[in-house]
Amino acid sequence: MIVRVRTNRGMFRLELTEKDTLETLKKKLNLIINIGVENIQLSFDNDKKVFPISFNKKTMKDLKIEHGSLLFLNQKLEIATQTNSNENSNENPNENSNENSNENSNENTNENTKEKEKEKEKEKEKEKEKEEEEILKVFYEDFNEEFEEFNEEKAKEIEEQSLRDQMNQGKIKMPETMTYVKRVYGNNSFDVSMLEYINRQKPKIKQQEKPLCEGVEVDRTSADWFQGAIHRIQFKEPRIGILFGTFNEDDSVTVDFIYEPPQHPVNEIEVKIEENKSEMDLIIEIAHHLGLKPVGWVAAHPRKSKKYLMTSWHVTQAAKIQRRFGKLAITIIVTMNKKKKSQFEAFQVSKQTVKLLRRKRFAKSKNYKLVNFNEPVVVATKEQYSCNVHYFLSSVPIVLHDSFLKCGFPIENRGPILLNDVLSYATTNMNSFQDYIRDPHFLLAVGKFEIFSIKSDFPIICSAIEAKEPVPEGYAQILKAFSEFM
Repeated sequence: MIVRVRTNRGMFRLELTEKDTLETLKKKLNLIINIGVENIQLSFDNDKKVFPISFNKKTMKDLKIEHGSLLFLNQKLEIATQTNSNENSNENPNENSNENSNENSNENTNENTKEKEKEKEKEKEKEKEKEEEEILKVFYEDFNEEFEEFNEEKAKEIEEQSLRDQMNQGKIKMPETMTYVKRVYGNNSFDVSMLEYINRQKPKIKQQEKPLCEGVEVDRTSADWFQGAIHRIQFKEPRIGILFGTFNEDDSVTVDFIYEPPQHPVNEIEVKIEENKSEMDLIIEIAHHLGLKPVGWVAAHPRKSKKYLMTSWHVTQAAKIQRRFGKLAITIIVTMNKKKKSQFEAFQVSKQTVKLLRRKRFAKSKNYKLVNFNEPVVVATKEQYSCNVHYFLSSVPIVLHDSFLKCGFPIENRGPILLNDVLSYATTNMNSFQDYIRDPHFLLAVGKFEIFSIKSDFPIICSAIEAKEPVPEGYAQILKAFSEFM
C-alpha cells in the first residue's frame, strides 16, 4: 500500500504493507529526509498529538493506516536538520566518525539492496513482457492463421523441390557400393536404394503413449460458468477461452479462471479471435499480479461425430498453443454426449505434432477427422498425405478444485457491460466486498473503466488476493463513492 507523509518540504509517498511497523515507516522516511529515525514525529493531523515511542512496534493494521492514508511530520525539516547537526558537533569526535562510517556502510548496503531489487523487478518485467508477447502472437497471429488448401499435385512439387535441395546441399549422398538402378521420379531420376533412403527420412507418425502433463485441476465455478453459457445456446456455436493458472513442479497444471476473448464463429467448429489489445493487455496484467499465467485453452463445439472429440482444427491450434506456452500447456474440449449433457475432457498433442508445426508440414483439412500434410508422411507402413486425429492426441486426467478466486460477475465479451453494471453490482453486493473483489472478471471491468489504477491499485489488491488476506476496505468506499456520484 502507499502511505503519504506531508512535510513542509512537500509530500512523500512510502510503499508499505499492513504488516510493517511504524518504526519501518520512519526508517523509510528517514532515507529521504535524513534527520534520524529518533527525531521523526508523526501524527494523523497537523497538531502536537504525535505517535508515542511505544507505537513504534505497532503495525499499520494496528494503527488503522491503510492505502492512501495521510500522515504529518510535526517538525520543520530545516530546523530538525540544524538541531541534529548541532547535537553531533557537541558529541565526541571519535564517536561521530564511527557513527558516520556506520551510516555510510548502511547506506551502501541499502543502495546494493535497492539495486538488486531493481534488477529483480527488471527481470520480472522482461518475463511479463515476453509472456504478453507470446500470448498476443498465439491468439492474434497463430490462431487466425490459415494453412494452405491441400493439393496433391502441389504437394508432390514441394516434395520434389525438397529432394533437389537436399541433393544440392549434399544432405543426401549415394554410397560408392550402391547399385545404380535408375527410376524416374517426377522431373528427376534417382536410384531405387536412394528412394528407399529418402522414404526412411519421411516423418513416421507415432502415437505418444502418455501426455507430458500429469494432470489438470480446473476451478469448479469457472468450468460451470463456461459450460452453462454453451448449454444456453444448445451448443449451436463454438466458443473458446484462455485458461489462466500455474504450471506446477510435479508437471501438473492448475487452472484458476477462464478468460473469454472477443470472438466470432467461422463455422460449427472454428472461431476467429477479434483483436482487442488493450483488453488482452489488461487481463494479462491482472493475471500477472495474481501470480498466474496462461496455461492452455478451452474449446466448445457441437459434436457431430461419435468417433472423435477433437477435430483437425483443434489439433493444429493445440500445437500452436503448446509451442508458445510450453510443453505442459493443455487443451480442454467441451462437447455434448448422447444424454445431451456436457462432456469436459482434457488433452495434449504429441511432441511430434509441435515439431511438424514448426516444420510447416500441415495443410488445411476439409475433413475434420483427418489432419492433412503438404508432404507425405508414413502412417504404419503406408505413405500418405493425411492421418487420423487420434494419432496426435493424449488424454490428460482432469479433476475439479476450488480456486482462491471467485466467479460471479458477468463474463466479458458475452454481452455489453456498462459502468453502471459494475457500480450497481458493487452496491448490491457491498456486504460481500471481500468476495466480489476476488473475481478477475470484475477486476477486468473495473480496470477497463479506470475506477482503480492498474499501476498503483491493482498490485495492492491482487497481492492481498494472492496472499489470501483481506483487501483494504478503502477500495469498497471508493466504489461506493463512485456509485453515489453516478
